[in-house]
Amino acid sequence: MSSTAAALPQRSAIATEHTWNSESVFATHADWDAAAALVLAEIPAVQAYKDRLSEGPSVLADFLDASDRLVRKAATVLVYASMFSAVDTG
Repeated sequence: MSSTAAALPQRSAIATEHTWNSESVFATHADWDAAAALVLAEIPAVQAYKDRLSEGPSVLADFLDASDRLVRKAATVLVYASMFSAVDTG
């Protein structure tokens, strides 16, 4: 059994079609920054439902809608960040 690992090529040497398409998530890093800031700014709106969910079905529905929107936006921000975390930057 050999312990010699094959050298990985530099990212710049990989054909574009074999790399992450980060532009499909956010066109620019500045767009990602803006979306991340928006996620953080929306957290208090979701937190405002704390101790209120028993007020009735409409409050619960509003919370679920707000929470779902926040989670979806946060997931998109995370996907973009994960793409950059997963690449060899050496």
